Amino acid sequence: MELDLKGNLQTLCATHHAKKTGHEQSIPIGIMFGFAAEAYDQWFDADANWDRGLRNIGAWAWRLDFPITAVVGFLATLAYASVLTLNIQGTLSGWSVLTVIAIPGIFVMANAEARSKRAVLAGLGAIFLFCILLAVGEVI
Repeated sequence: MELDLKGNLQTLCATHHAKKTGHEQSIPIGIMFGFAAEAYDQWFDADANWDRGLRNIGAWAWRLDFPITAVVGFLATLAYASVLTLNIQGTLSGWSVLTVIAIPGIFVMANAEARSKRAVLAGLGAIFLFCILLAVGEVI
């Protein structure tokens, strides 16, 4: 008996595609806005906020002297991996891979660890671009 993996995979993807609820589609945006943008923003303010009891990923990275580059880079990689996974499953449209355009910008901004308003705005702008490209990819 021969195993037909291609047919089974297509059936699985078609079944999953028919059950779109939107919850899975929000995972990449949740990672980028909920974790990466917040960690990047709070890392710059962690010195003042730590004494007030604020504890989040950015503050812990600052406290443990862990580079924010690694935190944002890991989260950006995780978000793009979730985009690819959801694309392969058929939950996101094929054009959602446009988000790859923003990934180099996110890594470049993450390497600019200067405590300047310009670096923060550039970083948050790159994260925003990722989310906009994901939305544009879904609309196309």
